[in-house]
Amino acid sequence: MKAHIYVLAIAIISNVASAFISPSSTLLPIKGVGRSSGSTKLHATIDLEEETPRDIAYMEEWSYAYGIGRADGIQLVSEDIDGFVDVHVETTQDLPAGTSVMYIPNEVILSSNRAIAEFGRLAEAESLLQANGVESEMREFYLILKILVELEKGEESPYYYYFNGLPRFFANGASMTPFCYRCIPPFAAKLCQKERAKLNHVALGCKSRVQFLSEKTRGDSQLWEWAFQIVYTRSFEAPDGSGDLCIYPIGDMFNHATEANVEYVYDDAGNCYVQTTSDVAAGPLTMTYSDPTNPSYLLARYGFLDESSPASFCKLGVDWHISDELTNIGYSYSTLLFYKDTGEVSEQVWDVLLYKYLGETDVGRQQEFYQAHMSGDYETKQSFHECYYEQTKEKLLEHIDDILGELDGLSQKSAYGGAVAGDDHPRLPLILRHNDFVRATFMAVRSYYFPALNTTMPPKKKKDGDSDDKFMRAARFGRVKNDLSMGFVGLPNVGKSTLTNILAGANHAEAANYPFCTIDPNKVKAIVPDQKFKYLANTWKPPSVVPAVLTIVDIAGLIRGASEGAGLGNAFLSHIAAVDGIFHLVRAFESDDIVHVDDSVDPIRDLETIQSELCLKDKETLTKVIEREKDRIRKEKGIARSADVALGETFQSAYDKCAALIESNTPVQTCEDFTMGEVDEIRNFGLITTKPQIYVVNMSKKSFLRKGNKWLPKIQEWVNSHGGGQIIPMSCEFEQELMDLPDKAAQNAYIQECEEEVKAMGLTGPGFEVKSVVPRLIRSGRQSLCLQSFYTAGPKEVRAWTIMKGTAAPQAAGVIHTDFERGFIKAEVANFDDFKALHKGEASMAKVKEAGKYRQEGKAYIMQEGDIVVFMHNVTTAKKK
Repeated sequence: MKAHIYVLAIAIISNVASAFISPSSTLLPIKGVGRSSGSTKLHATIDLEEETPRDIAYMEEWSYAYGIGRADGIQLVSEDIDGFVDVHVETTQDLPAGTSVMYIPNEVILSSNRAIAEFGRLAEAESLLQANGVESEMREFYLILKILVELEKGEESPYYYYFNGLPRFFANGASMTPFCYRCIPPFAAKLCQKERAKLNHVALGCKSRVQFLSEKTRGDSQLWEWAFQIVYTRSFEAPDGSGDLCIYPIGDMFNHATEANVEYVYDDAGNCYVQTTSDVAAGPLTMTYSDPTNPSYLLARYGFLDESSPASFCKLGVDWHISDELTNIGYSYSTLLFYKDTGEVSEQVWDVLLYKYLGETDVGRQQEFYQAHMSGDYETKQSFHECYYEQTKEKLLEHIDDILGELDGLSQKSAYGGAVAGDDHPRLPLILRHNDFVRATFMAVRSYYFPALNTTMPPKKKKDGDSDDKFMRAARFGRVKNDLSMGFVGLPNVGKSTLTNILAGANHAEAANYPFCTIDPNKVKAIVPDQKFKYLANTWKPPSVVPAVLTIVDIAGLIRGASEGAGLGNAFLSHIAAVDGIFHLVRAFESDDIVHVDDSVDPIRDLETIQSELCLKDKETLTKVIEREKDRIRKEKGIARSADVALGETFQSAYDKCAALIESNTPVQTCEDFTMGEVDEIRNFGLITTKPQIYVVNMSKKSFLRKGNKWLPKIQEWVNSHGGGQIIPMSCEFEQELMDLPDKAAQNAYIQECEEEVKAMGLTGPGFEVKSVVPRLIRSGRQSLCLQSFYTAGPKEVRAWTIMKGTAAPQAAGVIHTDFERGFIKAEVANFDDFKALHKGEASMAKVKEAGKYRQEGKAYIMQEGDIVVFMHNVTTAKKK
């Protein structure tokens, strides 16, 4: 394009700017643009469902009417990506550097500073943002409010047709489902879950704190989520250094590229121009949204994959504690790079790997290397690299193979979702492309530095403690006993008593359809499903068979205000305090026959209610705890009760951590940052939220059969943002119908009938198998309490005994009889799997002994799940004098 044409284009833009509404005028809605509608509410006239098409034509018409100018040859181009429309900006002509291609008038820019000026500072909401650790997101929060205010105006908003042309579908971390997180590598999953946490804290968590919005808007989570997505995927820092966060309508349609060719600039009047930063050939016009060396962040924040990036963060040390020394050595997402095209790695990767290796083998040498790096002594530093090159390479290979092994596992998880339920996971294609990109990058590095190695990957090693650590952490505050119990906690009429009846196998609790039908807690001894125990019983066929049981308590429904005594709150909270773990039951089904205590079904609101009441009770308890501790210290030191005393350092740190968690409505047991000393202190606090929690979602039979419910993703998000935890979807309706059948044949016929119903919905595959969730519920409850079984087996009795994980042999013997512990000599132990493989149908340990698999263990032996044991003991009675 020749120079005089550019002058003309800019002149056209300037004319549009001068014709735009003057700064002193109010931005008014356009009459006669777009479709007319009798409604004035956006959520009544614009469908926010993901599949809704974008109204691009009317958005363009809107942009012209509001003075958004474009130079000749600048056009919006639509493109289908994974079944959804993406809109971006292209030029049909070559452009030199410095060309203004778009003009956005000051008055049409959506600005966080203007939003703050319009609404004033919202102290309550800002305090909540600070409490949730997202005070840095204040600008985003006010910009979200501005969008919501405009949304409330419906077609009367001057932004109506702009909003109607924006996407409803997003593929970023905030929009992902739990299945998505399980299909991405840990680093990317962590980033994606962080974005989801922002959504929960910045938008959804503050809904009730903005009183100038209508009640309908405050309660519309879908509307808040959409406004959040618009702000977080389309806003940019203002280029004038004011700290303002802005959305530039139509100017937000430029796609990302590693090497951008346009940027925003302001004139003195605050109008925004988009200018080319270099000579541009006809084609896409692009901006850089973020660090181009971290495609995983771009996926998490914006929901796209930047395959143009020549390098990406190497995912090293995702689970490390990043110390100041590591940072000084060069640890940074933008410097620890693997280069996709060449297979080389950045210098900082070698530095960090060597620093970590020396830290594991020779701390003195590590500090020598560190000092050489900090002082700029290149020769000494290089001599370290030469000396330890092979060891550092080995560390590099180990890291590469770990990541590639993880990707193999993720491929297996995502394959099921893609083949069986692809329509339910529309973000899966993007996730798979991201994983393929990571794999290609790591394989390039592997091939470059290790060309002699076979390209097949070694099996990924299981990390020590992977399976049990989370349960041990959850139960670490509890009683060290073998007779622990779980309790059903929830609002009235969510299905607690019905589920208790089912677990008991009979109508043990009287379930009635009104609040407080269960005044006293009902206890049920639920038999633990155990195939090993059944096998031993069938082998010996003794007259006495005693399985392990889990005590489950049905606690009457809690309501809002229970911590202050509302309903039967104080009595209920005492029952909760008496159990060792919690099944947190929430209702996710509609029923005209079963009233909801709050008159509508909203599991997120119910979760908030219960969690808030438990935390409020713990807050009250903490106040008493600190006074009790001060009284103890005063008494110990013999000083007056009125005197102030200093608390112990461990007690104070434990108290402060608990108080912070409770203030943020997060269970204390979810925190992993306690020292052993702090854990010992917290055990004596008597806090309800130190108990392990399992979230049980009671759905309708139909939702249970099709493995889907609109509330499940939202519940998962809520649980993740409140410390995490296990979620078990189930249906009391299904379980009750199954239990009411007279015999096993009738139950099998019922399950077959349900499976036919599932097939009729077009749902097939192992993920849609129909079976009772009751066994899983009992096993999960027991596992959360860190309980396990060992067996005694013989011709008179086969019995499963319950002990805590980590119990030593003498204490396990004491579960049978205290004399066994007092006079413990040894334990003769056979592993169940060895017995099953060797006994040849005999009800005897003879074959196990012949194979050398029958062991003798002493007092230090830690019992393992499934041990078959005979305890040897000797207790002598003292002679009478």
